[in-house]
Amino acid sequence: MIFPVVLLSVTFLGLFSASQGSDESCYLSEEQEDDCAAVCYPIVKPLLRYFEKINEKDSQILQLQKDNSELHKKFADSQQKDLEKYAHISKLETAYLELQKRHWDVQDKFQQLQSRIQDVESLKAQIKLLEEQIRALNKTSELAVVKNGEMLANQLREEIEKLRSLGRSGERSNPEATAQAKGPSLPDHCPGSQEEEKVIQKIQIGGADPFKVVCYSDKKRGSGWIIVYNKVPGSNKFNRPFEEYVSGFGDVGTADEDEFFIGLQRLHLLTNGEPYEVHLDAIFGINRREEEEEEEQDHVEKN
Repeated sequence: MIFPVVLLSVTFLGLFSASQGSDESCYLSEEQEDDCAAVCYPIVKPLLRYFEKINEKDSQILQLQKDNSELHKKFADSQQKDLEKYAHISKLETAYLELQKRHWDVQDKFQQLQSRIQDVESLKAQIKLLEEQIRALNKTSELAVVKNGEMLANQLREEIEKLRSLGRSGERSNPEATAQAKGPSLPDHCPGSQEEEKVIQKIQIGGADPFKVVCYSDKKRGSGWIIVYNKVPGSNKFNRPFEEYVSGFGDVGTADEDEFFIGLQRLHLLTNGEPYEVHLDAIFGINRREEEEEEEQDHVEKN
């Protein structure tokens, strides 16, 4: 672009110098202008076309530069978007790895749970087997106990029958000695009348050993009552095992503070032969209240 401009300037300078040599005035006549145009136009015309093409090229270059700038901008925007996408992909990959780790943890826990379930099922099977074995052993032991009980019962019956036979044979052989051996006979109940409210008396029921009881009497209920149970309020002496309740415990006495129970065996002997009346005296604090109702209780046969 610089060389054409220089050439053009030289050409115009030459023409301008020629015109100054011929005429000092800058004014040209029409004829001179026509001559100048006839000479200059053919020379300047290619330059004008060249300038026109250069302008077109410059416009194209500017447009290309503009397009290139837009492309650069789009490329930069695309790179920014790519970076954002890469960052998002990186986050997704991190989240995926975390999910995989959790999945593996869940699988491990699931396998452990399956193993524990199998252990529980195995233990249940073992427990079921043991229960069946225990039931079988219980049946076997029950049968053995029944058999042993039957054997012992038969042996006891045989021994009792032998003793009875010996006793009957001894009585028949020496009735006087038998009567002396028995000694004085004891009553099997309290007396039908007594002057004192409470007295201690020894009684004997059937072939059992004699034992002491407290016989009770008052004007309202009469005589012949046996005190089988006496307890002082607030006392803890009756916290005893069942065996002692069977045989009886305490000091049999006529005082109100004497605590005792004659025992289930003796109570059974008393009530097994005939009906008895039961009367309960309840004590609340220091006041004694007597229950007025009396119950008729039939004797119960116990095996």
